[in-house]
Parts: sequence; C-alpha cells; structure tokens
Amino acid sequence: MKKLLKIKEAAEALDGCVSVTTLLRQCQDGNIPSVRIGARWLIPAWWVDDLGTRPDDRNPN
Repeated sequence: MKKLLKIKEAAEALDGCVSVTTLLRQCQDGNIPSVRIGARWLIPAWWVDDLGTRPDDRNPN
C-alpha cells in the first residue's frame, strides 16, 4: 500500500463511509494528519488503516 493517499483514494479505502468533501474539510481544519503539496492534500495510509480498525484491536490487553 502507498504511504500517502490522495483524498479520493482515502475515501475509496474507507468504502465511501466518509465523503471526499468531508475529508478535504477535515484536512484543511487540521483534524486529520495530512500534508498539502501544491493544490493536493495527502493523507498518511496509517491513519486510514487505524480508522478502519476496531478500538478493541488496537489494544490487545
């Protein structure tokens, strides 16, 4: 998997649970770890993976 995803790719990886517009707005507001390069926002793949993980799976204790 890529290390950085375009907003559209992140939305697709989340199976459409979050819209592209919402992801863009959250990146602009600083609520999602992201980087802006030119006009493109990139989201780390680990953030998308973590979001798709159930809370019980994150802490094995």
